[in-house]
Amino acid sequence: MDAIDLSGGAAQNSGTGATPATAEMMRALFARIQRLEQQLQQWTATLAAEAPRPRMKWLEWSGDMETLSSWQAYIRAKLRNDAATLPDAEGVVMMIQQMIPTSQQAHTARWIQSESARELADGEVRWSAEAFLAHIAERCGDPRPRTWPFGSSP
Repeated sequence: MDAIDLSGGAAQNSGTGATPATAEMMRALFARIQRLEQQLQQWTATLAAEAPRPRMKWLEWSGDMETLSSWQAYIRAKLRNDAATLPDAEGVVMMIQQMIPTSQQAHTARWIQSESARELADGEVRWSAEAFLAHIAERCGDPRPRTWPFGSSP
């Protein structure tokens, strides 16, 4: 915003016809406008920082072994990036189950129903998406070990 010179003579500002009281009111008004502009900038920055990231879509796996590794990397990225909007760990396992080929779902359903699907800790049942992804890799013959980034599963 361009600065406006509100200083003037004793009785009137030269050329504006403004009295000292009017000039003071204008200064106060401009100061208020500047504060509001700063506050608006802060709010805009806050909203931009808190704006939700776009969610990643659930990606179906074709069943092709050549794409398994990249599919699992995508699913892991989705689990990290969309963690705040995902269901609980059991729901995540069920969502992954729906993303594999129908021909593989019977085998993975057996795993889901088994004790392997859950990690027992402190008497609490916990589902493990990472263990499920490892099972899919083992079931489909991919021998490479899979580890969850950052040392914990969702």
